[in-house]
Amino acid sequence: MSRESVLSILGVLVLFSPFLGVPLSLLAWILPVLGALVFGIALSLRRDRIRKEQRHTDTHEASSSLAA
Repeated sequence: MSRESVLSILGVLVLFSPFLGVPLSLLAWILPVLGALVFGIALSLRRDRIRKEQRHTDTHEASSSLAA
């Protein structure tokens, strides 16, 4: 399962958690954990996107310098 899929599922769980009938004392523990997971996955996706852009820029600059 991709990180995007996991992020979507976690978002749905957070969205519907107030309506699932889970006691508030349990939600007080579950929601921060789900939030931390969402935050961690979002950071890793952002880091990978930035690395891809840098790799693409580095490759483009290297090929441009070879053509000159």
